[in-house]
Amino acid sequence: MRSIVLLLVARTAAAATAVVGIDAHVVGATQTWRSRNITALRRLLLDGYDRHEVPPIAGEAPERGVRVGVQMALNHFTSIDVSTQSMGFFAWWRHDWSDPRLAWDPDDWAGVTELSFVGVGPSKEVWTPDDTVYDATETEYLVPDTLVNVYHTGGVTVSLPISTTIPCPMKLRRFPFDVQECTFTHGSWTLNGVDVDVAPKVVDGDFVPFVLSENFEPHTEYEILHVKTEHLDAYYGCCPEPYPVITYAFRFRRHSITYISGILMPMILSTLVGMLAFNVNPGSGERISLGITVMLTNAAIYIVAYEVLPKGGDWSALAYVHVASFCFAMVTLAVSLVSVSLYCVKPAHGCRESDLLYSFVRACYGSDAVDRRELRAVVGELGLSPTTRVHLFATLDGGGGGGMTLDEWYDVVAKIYDQTHLAAYHSFFYSRLLIPLIHRERARRKESVLKRIRNASVVEGDAAAARAGARLRAAAGGAAADGDGDESPRAAPRAAKRPSLPTHGVQSSDLIDEHGDIADPTEYVARRLAGKIDFVFSVLLPAAYVVIICVLLRPFDEHEGVFQDDWKCTSISHVHDGDRVWHARC
Repeated sequence: MRSIVLLLVARTAAAATAVVGIDAHVVGATQTWRSRNITALRRLLLDGYDRHEVPPIAGEAPERGVRVGVQMALNHFTSIDVSTQSMGFFAWWRHDWSDPRLAWDPDDWAGVTELSFVGVGPSKEVWTPDDTVYDATETEYLVPDTLVNVYHTGGVTVSLPISTTIPCPMKLRRFPFDVQECTFTHGSWTLNGVDVDVAPKVVDGDFVPFVLSENFEPHTEYEILHVKTEHLDAYYGCCPEPYPVITYAFRFRRHSITYISGILMPMILSTLVGMLAFNVNPGSGERISLGITVMLTNAAIYIVAYEVLPKGGDWSALAYVHVASFCFAMVTLAVSLVSVSLYCVKPAHGCRESDLLYSFVRACYGSDAVDRRELRAVVGELGLSPTTRVHLFATLDGGGGGGMTLDEWYDVVAKIYDQTHLAAYHSFFYSRLLIPLIHRERARRKESVLKRIRNASVVEGDAAAARAGARLRAAAGGAAADGDGDESPRAAPRAAKRPSLPTHGVQSSDLIDEHGDIADPTEYVARRLAGKIDFVFSVLLPAAYVVIICVLLRPFDEHEGVFQDDWKCTSISHVHDGDRVWHARC
């Protein structure tokens, strides 16, 4: 029983092997027959075929030649070079047309429906259109001997991988927020519309001359906003016939985040930080070094970024920002120099203005005026410089032996001080700036001193009159008690004379010294002016800088501003013979 089963299994395996061998033989025979039919069909189609002759079309006198559908499938941009003003891209140029000379009946050729022929290169076998990009400065066919697919209906298709470089004039005034547009024209190089009608490829009933390929790689620096295509007939001076062409217009925008974070923000922030110097004490010694550091920082940022900046004849927004930042940093440094210099202004060494004014108080003994000889003796003890002594003694001796009031002495001291102490203001600029302010401050102080002395004199005079009246009333009361009531009371005493400088109670030196009005006003005026300058420029300079930066960068411009609309997709539109077919396909 076991032997019978083994015999049956062996016969079944042998039968199966025989069937497989028969099937393999049949398949191999079929493939051989098909290959022979393809070879014979190719030989037959190419027998007498003129690869330089344009395919014929139906009709006796057609107005247009063979229609060639063209579609550009963009794969990626090879370069967008600002320095050379050019754009390079790699695309698959898809073509389709009909050639009746290459049609056959599949039933006659073992069901063969498709063949391949060499369509590009020296070994070209069939006719292919000579369309190209008119504006190209460089064109490279990546597959030298490209095959075309031919169908039994006579239809021919080919996809040519081509790398193209075209000139692209760029407007860089808004760099790095610029939006560029590059255009080029595609059409037949030698054949006009009577022979070849170049038109957009038809896909599902629509003209589709441009698509992004399935393997499209976005550019790292630019984003494509819009692609506009247009089919039209171009006419040239050489020929009266129309040349059908397709124009392509690419509109793309630069990614500006790298330039904002790496160049603009450091430059703007460093300039604003430099303006914080107005809040630093001028005596600290750091304001000048901070201003110089900010200027060097702005220069260093621009030098480091120079390699990635466009080289062109136009001023860009970034260049304007750099110049504005550098100028404001320079103004900040200049204002800091003025402020520090004013803060460091000191009174002249030697006899001070306060010493000269106080000498009048020492020579005053309660009268309105001081004798010039006495005043000369007091002033001579101050150790004046020869120049000051000559000017001052000449003034005192020129008035004869009469008296001099405090008001007159103030004016004499101010005149002498202006003539002999200009060196205290460091330079002619600061002297011209400070002298009018010092004169005004000196006049204010003089008026304050004289007003207090007059008020003190009135108070002292009223007190003296009150004391005299009290003594008289006391005397009159005593006489009445002694029986002298028949005598008429004495007349009221006359008001006592009110001296200009008080002689009782409050000292004149106290009235002058307690408010510091005879101190030298130079340092006070200079530091006060420095403080006002710091306050004004700490407010105006940053505000003006921010306004200018906003004007230059236009941050809220929706197309070329800092805060641009987010890019969502590339919109595509097509205009066919003057009529817009479709728009904004993403």
